[in-house]
Amino acid sequence: MGAIKKEDLAVWATLTDQLTAHEFKTLCDELRELDFNPRDTVVAQGDKNDTLFFITQGSIKVSHQSGSRELFITTLNRGQIAGESFFAPSLWTVTLTSLTPSRVHVLPQSTLNSWQEKFPELRAKLHSYYLAGNTIAGIFEKKKLERRQDQRFNLMRTIQVHPVDNRVKPIGRGFRSETMDISYGGMAFLVRISRRESARLLLGRRMQITLPVGGKEQFLTFRGMIIGIQPTLVLENEFSVHFTFDKPLDQQHLQAVLG
Repeated sequence: MGAIKKEDLAVWATLTDQLTAHEFKTLCDELRELDFNPRDTVVAQGDKNDTLFFITQGSIKVSHQSGSRELFITTLNRGQIAGESFFAPSLWTVTLTSLTPSRVHVLPQSTLNSWQEKFPELRAKLHSYYLAGNTIAGIFEKKKLERRQDQRFNLMRTIQVHPVDNRVKPIGRGFRSETMDISYGGMAFLVRISRRESARLLLGRRMQITLPVGGKEQFLTFRGMIIGIQPTLVLENEFSVHFTFDKPLDQQHLQAVLG
């Protein structure tokens, strides 16, 4: 069974019930095993890591850094999977730390993409299993924790978005977009992307945004980085892009934007 040993099959019995025998065997053949000692970091908050982690043995702590405070979120145990950036591109907003000696099997995003034609339903099946066993989002909501630290304000405005190079100079023609909301630290806007796989290419990209405002300035320019892309429920090829500013807005500029 490749990376998954026969004695581990019982751990993944629920997953095997959802996959065909061919899907599960192919998955097992491609998984790679990693061993972690107590206090080892599996993945850190802020990482750009699109791996799917299968916890075969041990306990993994999930925590979130809010300012100077480390907040305990939950513990993941054998039979659960974690992959905050696997199904929707984003930087990790939590840290996974091994509490005990742990064995974790990993599946790279690129490997799953290569199976799209052969196993078109496999991604959806893994996502369903992930949602059924992953309680992180629900715990954030129950504890009234906000991963974006600043208050969000609804904003409907047409903006111009340009990629920038290493010298922070705009490159290419750019594109127009509609904003969703804004905060002191960032904003969200909508983009149309024909292929879902292409959305991941935006993650970590540096951009310059030109936003029209009232008053003497007429336009404000922001530079920063894309930290997340989520599919919307409105249109199949529409995504919300989450963008963090290099420098937070001050009260005066936020008021100019909101009017």
